[in-house]
Amino acid sequence: MNQCIKFLTLTMLLLWSTGVYAQNWKSHYRLAEKKEKAGDFSEAGFHYEAAYRQKSKRKLAFKAAESYYAIKDFRRAANMYSKILENTKHYPLVRLKYARSLKQSGQYDQAIREFVFFISHYKGNDKSAWDDVVNKEIEGCALGISYSDAGTGLLKVNHLPSSINTGAIEMAPIPVSDNLLYFTSIQNGKGTFLRSSKDDGVWTNAEAPKMFPKIKGQHFGSGTLSTDYRRFYFTECENTDGLRASCRIFVTVKKSDSWGEPEVLANYINWPGSTTTQPFVTASNGKELLFFASDREGGKGGLDIWVAERELTSSHFDFTFPENLGTSVNTVGDELTPFYSTEEEALFFSSNGQVSIGGQDVFKAIGNGMDFAQAENLGAPINSPADDMYFVKPENGDNGYLVSNRIFGNQKISTTDEDIFSFNFSPNQFVLNGLLLDASHNIVKNAEVALYEKNGNGELVFLTGKTSLDGAYMFPVRANRSYVVEIQKDGFPVREMKVNTFGKMKSPKLEMDIVLSEMDPYETMVATTNETPTNTVGTSSISPIPTKEKKYSVGTTYKIQLAKSSIDADLHHAKYGRISNIGKIEKNYISARDTYWILLGNFGGFKEAVQSLAKVKNRGFAEAFIVKYRNGERMGIGK
Repeated sequence: MNQCIKFLTLTMLLLWSTGVYAQNWKSHYRLAEKKEKAGDFSEAGFHYEAAYRQKSKRKLAFKAAESYYAIKDFRRAANMYSKILENTKHYPLVRLKYARSLKQSGQYDQAIREFVFFISHYKGNDKSAWDDVVNKEIEGCALGISYSDAGTGLLKVNHLPSSINTGAIEMAPIPVSDNLLYFTSIQNGKGTFLRSSKDDGVWTNAEAPKMFPKIKGQHFGSGTLSTDYRRFYFTECENTDGLRASCRIFVTVKKSDSWGEPEVLANYINWPGSTTTQPFVTASNGKELLFFASDREGGKGGLDIWVAERELTSSHFDFTFPENLGTSVNTVGDELTPFYSTEEEALFFSSNGQVSIGGQDVFKAIGNGMDFAQAENLGAPINSPADDMYFVKPENGDNGYLVSNRIFGNQKISTTDEDIFSFNFSPNQFVLNGLLLDASHNIVKNAEVALYEKNGNGELVFLTGKTSLDGAYMFPVRANRSYVVEIQKDGFPVREMKVNTFGKMKSPKLEMDIVLSEMDPYETMVATTNETPTNTVGTSSISPIPTKEKKYSVGTTYKIQLAKSSIDADLHHAKYGRISNIGKIEKNYISARDTYWILLGNFGGFKEAVQSLAKVKNRGFAEAFIVKYRNGERMGIGK
């Protein structure tokens, strides 16, 4: 035994002396630079960090952080950015990058603090431009906190098995049926088109599809099948720096049982000097619509989503000149991976320029193919603190696929690669949906809709809420539960509908249109004063508001709703004492609905409310959320 130990010790010393384990910081630095130039940012980050540990130079820490951020290793990036937070003279945006790394690691509370610190201390001439960016980031963190993993867990997301997902990048799923999936796998910088099928419920090992034309380009990107499965649009890309790619869209046509030679689309689609990528094609009203992402001239910034169309009867690929989808979809950031549902008349896409709970979030915009309403975030669990893209689902169905680099239990422990996930509703889950109508049965748009669940104590627990831009709403709900749907809209009294899912359900979809009746001036007055009596608690005592005291603040303010209950609440309870130093607690009783709202406020700005929300959640109120008030009238959830 002693001889073995001596041998191992001697071996280690020899290895160390020859440089296998021992390299000085300059050797690590030179190797890091070499790896960075080659686009191997994982190795570059490792060696920059190793050099920094031997020689604490801020440049090494910054280079390591940038390399880790490039490969979406957000935790390591945050760790290295933290080493140089005070070096704002050399790295004025370092705290912003640190905050973003924290956000994409799911550390929302700390990220909010860092975003606020950054914008409060930033002195650059472009501060006004960063104000808008940071406000969106803070709002995204607040949204992430409020979702609390969707607060429901109703929609189930599954990581596809190792027969599809590898340690590399899997992306761009194309579901042909419930049992057949095409996708792209990128390994060693090269993309390959693969297929997998389900055999007795188990996905088979992915392989290259037979009879498919060979891709002559260096890199296969993503593809899309026409609705009649006769045309396949796809991208060929050339890698430039290891991360970005310059792509063009091609098309191949199926003739009999084989695919024809691919041909590139016209230059006005594949605009010279830009990338044209991530095509999605569908058909509507006799036309074929081609959506794609591009950084071509005329965009709003970064990659935008564009659309072109052609007559389905045409034998040529004579698409119209592409149109930008406008500011309801596109931003100064990147918009990616479009998918259009003709059944829902909705575009699904990913964006990091809209308010997101991560980096790239999946959004939905209602529209007819050319004109779209403002996009809305799909929320968790579709979205995560990481990047979520390539949302796709079949028509007439609620199941589908998406691509994400999120951490997913033991099945995926890193954010450095994208994998394919499926999503579906389990057998004991249902979809509650319908329209919001006025007394004349006209659709009411832009109402605030919230879903509450009644727990065993009779309390109504907030689950999720959103603005119904198109007058429709949809929530996933569980079996054997009691819910309340609350609707708020200017000019209408607050409307509540009770829903229960007890007993045997005949259909997985529960359709319920909700009719709102217009309020008269007296009802408006009652709504804006929140009705009396209202009790408040400060740091030590409870006292009723004097009748002559103004019951609301003038202008826009924010409050945090702690709870909503059908039974009275004791504001002297210890749990409220834990947050009494954050703000004043109000117990608002709404007699018309026999309901208590427990609120914390007032906060003059949204940032202040977000910071307070983080503290409130850390002190035991996990379901709390922000509510906006204007001149005392409750306007809705969030900003």
